[in-house]
Amino acid sequence: MSESPQRMALMLMVMMGMGQVTWTPELVAFVLQLFVAYAIFQMTVSLWIRLKVVQRQDTRIIFVAPPKKPFTPEAGPRVKTTYVEHELKAANSFLLQAAMSTGMTLLLHLKFDINQVLLLQLVSGPLQLFDYALFKSEILGISLDRKWGELLEGETLCAPLKEEPPAPEPNTSADQDEQVAEEPPAPKSKNIDVSTCARCFRARSQFCQCRRSRSRFQCTAHNLASVLNASSLSTFMTNSFWLCPL
Repeated sequence: MSESPQRMALMLMVMMGMGQVTWTPELVAFVLQLFVAYAIFQMTVSLWIRLKVVQRQDTRIIFVAPPKKPFTPEAGPRVKTTYVEHELKAANSFLLQAAMSTGMTLLLHLKFDINQVLLLQLVSGPLQLFDYALFKSEILGISLDRKWGELLEGETLCAPLKEEPPAPEPNTSADQDEQVAEEPPAPKSKNIDVSTCARCFRARSQFCQCRRSRSRFQCTAHNLASVLNASSLSTFMTNSFWLCPL
């Protein structure tokens, strides 16, 4: 029985209405007759469904999920069976459930004089019968696709793998030439000289921080100041443009 909001609201209205019913002997006898008639109808239909399942003998292999256990959110691995075995098990289970429900209702009414249980079973019983998958397929003729949530042989629950995007095509020679043209030229390597430029006081290479081209021995004054490291001589050379024109 599916616990939909409409179904629960209906059962709640029935339970609230039972408190307003005056149970006269005539009403009790009428409700009891209705319940017995429905119990006979339910047992007859359950036996007929079981007989049709046995006669059909559908031996196709299926994989069904095991019944969920209380307080266990995840079900176990699927069980390999056949349609006839699984449907016969479901038919026997429903038949046993209907017999036990009928017996308990009659016991509560006859032994403990509880009349409300008759009316409650008259409402909930047909709803449970209509939710029965074999009743829909075998009696009402409703076509149900995978009514047990089964998987046929060779099927899996895994989703199909997503197609990987195609790998980018290798660049052609023309594209490679364009990329080479767009790349900035690599900086030229410099032979760093450990000497110090007397004008900018930094490590001097062939192109020092003074931004003038000079070789290692082109400016004697600069080399001399770098070796002696004399501040006065450096100042003199810095101001003496005729010694080292910059």
